[in-house]
Amino acid sequence: MGLLFTGALGALFLLFLPAQLCLWLLFIVALLIVGLLDFFAYFQRAFWVPFLMGMVLMVKVPLELLRVGNQNVRYARQIPMFLIALYLFFALFLFSGVLNETSALSMLVASKNYLFAWSIMFLIGLGAVSERSLENLWRFFLWVGVLQFPFAAIQRVFFASGRFGGLNWDVVVGTFGGNPDGGGASGAMALYLVFAMLLASSLYSAKRISGVFHWTVLACALGTIALAEVKVVFLILPIGYMLLFRKQIPHNLGRTLLAGTLLLMALAGVFHIYRTTMYGDDLTAKHSVSRLEDLFSGESNIDYYNPRTREVSRIGALVRWRAFNPLSEPVPFLFGHGPGEAHESRTIGIGKLVRNYPFSLSTSTASRLLWELGLIGYATFALVLLAGALSAERAARNDSIPEAHQLILRANGAVLLLLASMTIYNLDAIESAPIQFLIAAMIGHLLFLARKYSAGFNSIVSGAPAGVGTRKTSVAVS
Repeated sequence: MGLLFTGALGALFLLFLPAQLCLWLLFIVALLIVGLLDFFAYFQRAFWVPFLMGMVLMVKVPLELLRVGNQNVRYARQIPMFLIALYLFFALFLFSGVLNETSALSMLVASKNYLFAWSIMFLIGLGAVSERSLENLWRFFLWVGVLQFPFAAIQRVFFASGRFGGLNWDVVVGTFGGNPDGGGASGAMALYLVFAMLLASSLYSAKRISGVFHWTVLACALGTIALAEVKVVFLILPIGYMLLFRKQIPHNLGRTLLAGTLLLMALAGVFHIYRTTMYGDDLTAKHSVSRLEDLFSGESNIDYYNPRTREVSRIGALVRWRAFNPLSEPVPFLFGHGPGEAHESRTIGIGKLVRNYPFSLSTSTASRLLWELGLIGYATFALVLLAGALSAERAARNDSIPEAHQLILRANGAVLLLLASMTIYNLDAIESAPIQFLIAAMIGHLLFLARKYSAGFNSIVSGAPAGVGTRKTSVAVS
């Protein structure tokens, strides 16, 4: 009862707190506090706190809409594709729940993963955050990346060194949370660090941040990745930089070669640390490329299955979904078995499907969504990320948007593309509060710019550059 009473007081506090302060508090809690409570205090249920805060903020959305109103914005009949996909995703969530007669508890747990985070998008998009505060928020994200290093160093020295069986790197999670005895969100931390590096480099390319701060972010991020072990960074970081600077590469081949060489050297250094401190001596006789291939080879085995941990390969998880959900059963194939029914939890809300199959149904975002919301549910969620990435890229080319926002949009577009591709790799897009909230902030940023610099949402989908078929103050994204 005491916990419920405290939660009720906290909810009332958030409702009466200005929306801008609520958002800042939410990000501070999600990025810096909850993970530390989970790791150092073994308070696993702390992970519910940011999601419940998001639920309370969802109540503030209509209140903020009434306060802000439609001033200076002429809403057109057309809305951007990422919003269409998101609204369709919300509708599918409810439809699948009703169709499969999903329990109230499963719906609540699934709402944590699929709905609550989007309150951030609505509040930012409605202008609940001032433009200056929004810019400061993205700089705060960079500082969060820097702060991962000291916590990762503590975890590596005092916790990971005592682990056995080649699992010691799982303990290095920064402020993203986990169990000192069983690992945690090292993958989400690494993905966030890739975002921080891309954002820092984008801002530095136009001297919007100092060189010292830029290199500090990169050094701390790479140092943290070196202390952990996240193989996918070797793939997504170079791709992320190529996406971010692809327009500049043909015109600056010399600088591109130099930057690419430095990046490869840095990654080689990280891999050398992995080899000498984590993988042991059994790999020292192999060529570096062969070692890296060995690290990824487990995912190529579709038939891989560990009966003790219920683990399957990522591709194998998708193959198993297809095998158990044939086209002859169109309802589960298209609309899934219901929200929350494939959910595996350390605390509460284990889905009924989890008990019916001997293998994990939550290997990745794709596998979870396919089991719970079906092919259409996964497709619409992926479309939110892809359409958001395209919109960010198109908006970044519009000169009517201030330069700082253009640079942020370039980084966000690259990261959203990476996140879309990562839906078949991990659960972070629907399970990790920091990554979910980051996605919502990116989409909300687009809506904020459309509201502030556009004559209406028709200019978002039209793609017309500034001064062509619209007012000069319009913003063109799609």
